[in-house]
Amino acid sequence: MPNRTRSINILFYCDNCDETWTPIDGNEQPKNAHEMDMSGGLKPGAIDDKDNSAHRYGKHEFGFGILKKLLEDYKYSGDFHNNVKIAVNVVNRNYTYKKNGEIDSSLAVTPVLFSQEIDLSKLNFITADLLEGYSQIWIFGMNYGDGVDSGRSVRVQENKFGAIDYFKHDKQCFTTDEVKTLETWMDAGNGVLITGDHSNYVYDKSGNMHLYNLGRSLGIGIKRVSELRVWENGASGYGQNAIDTTHSRAGLPDSNTSLNQSENNDRDMVWMRQQEDAIAQNIIHSLYRSYPPQLPHMLFQTIRSSYNPTGVVNHLADHVHEGVLNLPNDYSALDKNKNLVWPTKNGVQPKPQIVAWGINYNLPKEEGLFRPYFDNRRVGLVTAYDGHSVNVGNIVAHSTWHHFTNVNLVGFLDGKVPTQTLLHISDYFVNLAVYLNNPIQPKSWFDEIIYYEIDLIPHPLPPEVTYGGEHIDNRNPVPNRWTYTHEIGQRAINRLTHKMNPVHLQYYIYDQINAIAIEHNAGPISTHNISYAMVLGEIINAASLKKSVNKELHNSNYVFEGVQQAFRNYVQIMEAPLNPLKSAIESIDKKLHSNNVVPS
Repeated sequence: MPNRTRSINILFYCDNCDETWTPIDGNEQPKNAHEMDMSGGLKPGAIDDKDNSAHRYGKHEFGFGILKKLLEDYKYSGDFHNNVKIAVNVVNRNYTYKKNGEIDSSLAVTPVLFSQEIDLSKLNFITADLLEGYSQIWIFGMNYGDGVDSGRSVRVQENKFGAIDYFKHDKQCFTTDEVKTLETWMDAGNGVLITGDHSNYVYDKSGNMHLYNLGRSLGIGIKRVSELRVWENGASGYGQNAIDTTHSRAGLPDSNTSLNQSENNDRDMVWMRQQEDAIAQNIIHSLYRSYPPQLPHMLFQTIRSSYNPTGVVNHLADHVHEGVLNLPNDYSALDKNKNLVWPTKNGVQPKPQIVAWGINYNLPKEEGLFRPYFDNRRVGLVTAYDGHSVNVGNIVAHSTWHHFTNVNLVGFLDGKVPTQTLLHISDYFVNLAVYLNNPIQPKSWFDEIIYYEIDLIPHPLPPEVTYGGEHIDNRNPVPNRWTYTHEIGQRAINRLTHKMNPVHLQYYIYDQINAIAIEHNAGPISTHNISYAMVLGEIINAASLKKSVNKELHNSNYVFEGVQQAFRNYVQIMEAPLNPLKSAIESIDKKLHSNNVVPS
């Protein structure tokens, strides 16, 4: 079999000023360096952070070194494990990286005081050339917006521990040209992960104070994407104000982790040792199917393994103040070209759904704290939008980029080795890469998968197979045909799952089923009620017939024909229990007519 390694190319795009993506390990820096007692003083023997040696405000804090390595090291444990190759490139809006992941100061927009000018010509803008070759973009924004002050004057004094260098310039937000480029690229089927974090009160260029969300700079203004998080003043679709940030870690909260206006508490937001620990937050899933077993969204389904015997991803990294997800209020809104922002196809309009929830362990109300109450309600962690079925890209929104950053993942490392908890979480990261991958491109993964099978099977297929010790003849009545096709598909699945994660294979088949069904007026198909093996078997059969008469598989007609036959089989299967009733109706009808009785 040819070694056709498939690549998923991911662009990480960020604007933070102190992250790096160089790999780190759990022994490189002291864990829980911010040891503080409840009165605000350092515990005996604790390490202070004045030299930026620990993760908090060190160069690794908001980096993606662990995430990038987890994705690029992914190997499904089949006999063809290199079949999936994930490649990640990190681009920063404000400066350029060297090959080793460190900042190239010669190409940087130099971090400066707010009153100083910066060279905007050095910004890394979103262009068609930059996006070329990528199937998805993961956006990790930190800044607030064009010309917006960091808000440090109304926050705590952090500079003794090393201030974050926010840029105050007029190109923090994507320009009109950048937005147009991104939206065209998304409409071609490419995926977007959008993140942010909590909100702060900050000043705009006119000196007015606003409640802005970290990441607003790269989150607002993009069609569909911008509606999935709360970016500024106002409430989400669930009535939660943007300041209702969440604490996703059960147990005792870190001391002084809420936003506090008191300048006396000069270590506010710094000592968040729980985000570096080895305890992950539990996920509450939105479950699908009306009958058991109910399943989470496909993003959280995985293979059963020693570190995840259930085959469900139940954990994410945690953090003490996250942002708020939002759902659109108007699905009839039009874009600048008078097209629906949330597209439809044959009357079907996929809508974003919150697919994973956490529990908010916010602090009790205290004087000076912005957080108003202890809140143990469910709060949204992850929203998913399945745009592929209407020929646009998928989107995933997170309540915080802390689910992905070094400071929140480092506690799940044992030296350089991922713990079982981190392996568990990394299954979600890989699923995310697969979910956001573009299946609409020519020579898609799905076509390539079928080509593998066409190379392995005879042309035409044998007229019979052995199933359960019996010979099943494809030329015999319909039930035999169903069993034959199912067995052909199941054998293909058995081979293919030695080469790729079966959950990912299932997703690609799902993508084809739903897209074709919607395109041909069937509406969304309840894919849990239709056999993936049946669909794959019929596609392989259609392709084999074409090959047997020397027809080139130059297009996807064999996929359409296979899905069509699988649907036809499914209809026959569903109608089969009604056949006795149909026969009874026909018999009664004949009897009535023979007695010259015309039914009413």
